[in-house]
Amino acid sequence: MPNQNDSPPVLSGNVPAQPDYTLCKNIADLKITNNSGYEGLYVNFNTDDAVQTVFVIEADRIGFDPVLQQVSWNNVVVGTASRSSVFQQPTYSELFNVDVSQDPVYNVQVLSSTSNITGWGHSASMSTNSIGHNGVLRFRASPRIQSGRALGLSTVMTKDFKQLDYAIVGGEMGRFFVAEKGKKMFDIEVSKYTDILTIERHNSDTINYCLNGKVFYTSATKSTADLYFIAIFYDAYAQANCILMNYDIYGDLTIEFNENATEVAVEAVVKAVSYQGTAKTVGLSVTNNTGLESAKTLAIKVPSTLSIPVLSGTIPRVHDMTLFEKCADLSISHEGIYSGLQVRFNTPYPQFTSFVVREINNVSFKADTRKISYNGVIIGTGNTAADMVKKGLIITFNDDAIKASVEEVTRAIGVNFQANAQDVTLSLVSYNGDKSVKTLTISAPFG
Repeated sequence: MPNQNDSPPVLSGNVPAQPDYTLCKNIADLKITNNSGYEGLYVNFNTDDAVQTVFVIEADRIGFDPVLQQVSWNNVVVGTASRSSVFQQPTYSELFNVDVSQDPVYNVQVLSSTSNITGWGHSASMSTNSIGHNGVLRFRASPRIQSGRALGLSTVMTKDFKQLDYAIVGGEMGRFFVAEKGKKMFDIEVSKYTDILTIERHNSDTINYCLNGKVFYTSATKSTADLYFIAIFYDAYAQANCILMNYDIYGDLTIEFNENATEVAVEAVVKAVSYQGTAKTVGLSVTNNTGLESAKTLAIKVPSTLSIPVLSGTIPRVHDMTLFEKCADLSISHEGIYSGLQVRFNTPYPQFTSFVVREINNVSFKADTRKISYNGVIIGTGNTAADMVKKGLIITFNDDAIKASVEEVTRAIGVNFQANAQDVTLSLVSYNGDKSVKTLTISAPFG
């Protein structure tokens, strides 16, 4: 509870009339003050379209660690960034004796077995969409439902819970257990009807099982394959409810500042945030450590940046000369139009750098013509060796390029250095010269 003597933070500034994807960068009179200091101050950026939202924190004297999500000002960590998870009700590609409905009171998804036979294999469902690099399966425990059911993640459709890669199996009186390929791994008791169970995937190969957000078991089995939601019922007319999934989609950006933060640092970090997506407005608000929110919020108009190519991905913790091959969640999109799109690899000293197109994952390259093919079809051309000495590697894609082929070619690029290793930066430029807001940089040394 806020103390009655506390005062809320103050946010002020004149928002430009013209849309600006750099958000607060050009708000010359931006001010964020808080009488009780800046430790525990929260700055929130929000939009009404999370599905196509990319926030970037990038500016001179501002640092951002994508692994720890830490934000630095003048090489001092001043805060931590986070994104709110966007959950959606799954849709289904396979329904075998299973009915999908909405609870009329709570408006949550309910799966119900329509089979009158008890035993595994008589009713099951499989989601249409899968979880890739990161994602979450979430459902209500409902321990009072006295029916056997297995809810989990699997690489294939199956009616046998013994084939589920990662699952939570519910039984009587709130007794649940983790099962992987039919083997019981961990027992857990659930007492409240509202308790939430989740199976979370992080960085492709880490699977956590959680109760109300707290991890109670981490799987020892690694898998990088896409995982689908599977529900399998044991008892006749069994149910599962309040089912939601997160497909690595995140909404609001919130930055929580620490004891090192000052007014200058906070304002500099806020000005370093830019936006890319389809929303028309980005909202900015400030809340202090007592829960008081600034009386004023800023509504910043943003341009539709669909014409700007979108680059995203997580830099792998362990990286080497294969560059972005290990970036499992690498994504390159441009309204489905890839003709004229340029993928650029550069270093501070390109004259001492040699980029190579490795022939992997159906990618091939002819050095004499500089043509790059995917599955036997020419989809792009690399710049000349003489040009690479000045600009690094530039690949220009043609009409036959699609999202998947562009991403596979990007993963196929490797690098060699004539001298010391250098940082390698990946960026995008559209056919009309629009640059991606975000760039990806793999830091040297490699290994």
